[in-house]
Amino acid sequence: MSENVPTITWKVTNLDCYPKYDQETDVVFTVHWDCLGNMTVATGSLSGSTYNSRVYGTTGVTYHSGSSFTPFDQLTEPQVLGWTFDSMGTSQKASYEAAASNAIYTQIDPPVVSPPLPWSPVPPTITVQPVGGIVIVGSDYTFNVAATGTSPLSYQWYKNSTTITGETNTSYTIVSASLNNGGTYNAVVSNAGGVVTSNSVTLTISGSTPISGSIPI
Repeated sequence: MSENVPTITWKVTNLDCYPKYDQETDVVFTVHWDCLGNMTVATGSLSGSTYNSRVYGTTGVTYHSGSSFTPFDQLTEPQVLGWTFDSMGTSQKASYEAAASNAIYTQIDPPVVSPPLPWSPVPPTITVQPVGGIVIVGSDYTFNVAATGTSPLSYQWYKNSTTITGETNTSYTIVSASLNNGGTYNAVVSNAGGVVTSNSVTLTISGSTPISGSIPI
């Protein structure tokens, strides 16, 4: 496909200037440019199709005191592009042109992607994490977890990395907490697509219990 080679064109889109610098006015210090790619396919099934690309950026240029100065209203685009290319260097210029060319080739022959098969199970993702806290002896405390993913989703709660037998729902309630219930808790959610583990959270049990009865007068 030697005929199918993009044409690269450089354009100046804007200039940043110092209003006054070294006794001169409107001295250019930054060039805004476009590196434009264009290609009409000459061979193959896409023959006659036209593709375009654009790479853009800015390049700083330096005015050296004592050098020949061209008034702003007498500048030409080739002159400014010459400054730009001198400043960016040959290799940087070539990399921008390669990027513009590659952008066209990508349009013609997009990269191959491999999305998940539509019938593949979606692994679980936890959307609500359990929350730890402090509970007084004798009070209840509930942990909750929520997840998305392909059904069915399975849940298992753990305390201190040990399975809590029978606790396989989205919530786990400790009824009438005792000091032994203190520890670190988490849930594991699984389905045919994978397994995900929730954050581990700490439950602290306070030994103080509410005082009941009448207040002496």
